[in-house]
Amino acid sequence: MVNERANDGCGDASAVVGMAAELFQLASLLVGEENRALRLIESSLSSMEIDPCLNTEAAREQTRGQVVRGALRQLAAEEPGAFSTQTTPGTEANPCIQDDDLESAGITPAQLRSWVDEGDRPELRSGLRAWLENLPAVQRVVFVQRAVLGQGNEAAADLLRESGGEQARGWTPKNVSQTFRLALCSLANSLVHAPVPAVVPV
Repeated sequence: MVNERANDGCGDASAVVGMAAELFQLASLLVGEENRALRLIESSLSSMEIDPCLNTEAAREQTRGQVVRGALRQLAAEEPGAFSTQTTPGTEANPCIQDDDLESAGITPAQLRSWVDEGDRPELRSGLRAWLENLPAVQRVVFVQRAVLGQGNEAAADLLRESGGEQARGWTPKNVSQTFRLALCSLANSLVHAPVPAVVPV
């Protein structure tokens, strides 16, 4: 919720309201189906007070983090152990992507933004959602953290330890890097074998 200080004239609460579509988009990528995404936003933000005196970027970061934490808690409750480091492949998994960055999968950040934002091509976002929903929950969350939100490995590991359940206490930046590269391998393979070339905008 927006802090009552919005009435003091120190900030514009409408800037926070304007983030609703972006938060819904983020929630959809994390948990899938639209009704689940709406419930995630409601449960994550219902008791949160957002200081209207924060600048827009700070407020955006705060609310995004809250939604990711809520998604981690929700997915961990639905699938106990989903974020356990014991089930996270180690370096011996030898992922096909050797570099820890999005472009290693053959897609630029600008292309991903267009893909996520959909624009006038709804099949792009549908393709991304379908691919994400087929990933293990941990790879899906790590991909969204790293590729969509632009978080570093350390920040992503902090959120996983904080909200991924008791078995997620051992997450490290190295675990995140490895998991992200596995997700990128899946993305690269899906682009190669896509039945239509429109999954990535040209």
